Amino acid sequence: MKKLIFTLMMMAGLALLAGTAMGQSKLTPVAGSTWDYTVQDLPTDGDQVTFSVNQSSTTPGTTVNATVGAVDATVGATTTGQATVTITWGTTTGIYNLWIEVTGQGTGTCSNRRFKPIDIQPNNFEVSIVAIGTDNDGVYDESDWTLASAATQDCPVFATGAEFNMDNTESDGSSYVFYRVDLDDSNTGTWEFEVTFTETNVTAIEYYDEGTTSWSATSPSGLAATTTEVLVRATLTNAPAGYTALTGTLANVSETYGGSTFSNGGSPTSASIDINAMPDLSGISFN
Repeated sequence: MKKLIFTLMMMAGLALLAGTAMGQSKLTPVAGSTWDYTVQDLPTDGDQVTFSVNQSSTTPGTTVNATVGAVDATVGATTTGQATVTITWGTTTGIYNLWIEVTGQGTGTCSNRRFKPIDIQPNNFEVSIVAIGTDNDGVYDESDWTLASAATQDCPVFATGAEFNMDNTESDGSSYVFYRVDLDDSNTGTWEFEVTFTETNVTAIEYYDEGTTSWSATSPSGLAATTTEVLVRATLTNAPAGYTALTGTLANVSETYGGSTFSNGGSPTSASIDINAMPDLSGISFN
């Protein structure tokens, strides 16, 4: 009689080569992530192996988590003693059972089955942006990130080199405008983003995160989850009087873990700051 009783050996195999990726486990994957599940110590005489997912603890079958897709996968005859299925978990959270069923060969053969509970976790990845304010020297709260608070309006830099009796106006020179991008994430994957502006007189966009020592014109990528704040510095050149609503918008926000890429679920995704008008001193003189 064929040996289809895998009992303790099978249950050891249903440890599913338990692994982790960036803080999550394949037994507690984040919704939307993709994992390979491998069962070992199977019979090696060509028995048929089938995987399925549902919430039943008594019967294997078609998944009830519709967003998982079809994971009723007949691996086929196995002679290697192991079988693997790849699953992209859907957005529905909760416990789902990953079933494996092994069927013997020939007439009147039997099947044996086991399941492993998989606890789907919510995708908690949120990135938001706030406006901080303007500054002349380009240095803002780099040593104390927690004091970087939101601002709704500020003044541009005064005219550079504007001596008396020279025809300089308030639109001369440039000003730094600061934003802060915040990460709220319990998935602990690596993340990235960039900030864009539609204003044509934003001539440079630079980034400064907690793990660096200087400003960079390259948008951040591969940021660790421990980096939860990034400063953004936009150079505003020759802002006209009464210039308002300089808006920084998050773009290409994503997080990577568990073999999958996730988009941003956070808010707000843009932040504006009014750049106020300065007094026009272009016509003053000194006696």
